[in-house]
Amino acid sequence: MVNNCINFVRSCLYPPTCILCGDTAGFLPEYYRGHSVDLCGPCQSELPYNNHACIRCATPLTQLSATVCGACQRKPPAFERSLGLLRYLSPVDRLIHAFKFAGQLHIATVLGELMAGRILDTNVPLPELLIPVPLHPIRLRERGFNQALELARVISNKLTIPIDYRSCERSRKTVAQSLLPAKERHQNIKGAFTVHHPFKVKSVAIIDDVMTTGHTVNELASVLKDAGVDHVQVWAVARANT
Repeated sequence: MVNNCINFVRSCLYPPTCILCGDTAGFLPEYYRGHSVDLCGPCQSELPYNNHACIRCATPLTQLSATVCGACQRKPPAFERSLGLLRYLSPVDRLIHAFKFAGQLHIATVLGELMAGRILDTNVPLPELLIPVPLHPIRLRERGFNQALELARVISNKLTIPIDYRSCERSRKTVAQSLLPAKERHQNIKGAFTVHHPFKVKSVAIIDDVMTTGHTVNELASVLKDAGVDHVQVWAVARANT
């Protein structure tokens, strides 16, 4: 009750503004319930949701009857399940770019809460631990934060799942995957991750902002499996249609 009153007063004094259209309308009912996503109803409903996708790698599917894409049937990845909330199209690409490269960290709250809501709505099995994709220390110093960790913090808070961002590290500096053609990305990321000790938990979810070819999360999942994890999911904000 106290939190609801505080949220009501705050929303009256400082009306939330939609990060996409700038509108201040359409938020109060959500704020009464303690919701904090700064995204108005119309903009939220018009996002390019990845509603029909491969359950294994989250690649968008064109055939409504299909559940697993051909690539995963031919060569299953090291992870068992993926959730790619949105397709990497406008305005999602702009939001993620502003988050990662312009330091607009409040966008992590918006995207993380949307992801947590979708996870609860789809009843995916919840893991014991969240593993944000590590950044190499040099890139972390350049950027000032790990975008995957910022997303994981929000999801962890909403779903009450602990985060482990210390047990895995990016021990080899790689070229940014986005700068390479798809056929070179697998070799680029090979051997890039190190796990410091065996894992006691058996199920984890890897958190990332964008899943493109899936090579990065597949390499990390393989390393986690070698360290004793049995089941790996991938939860990404956006899935590119490669």
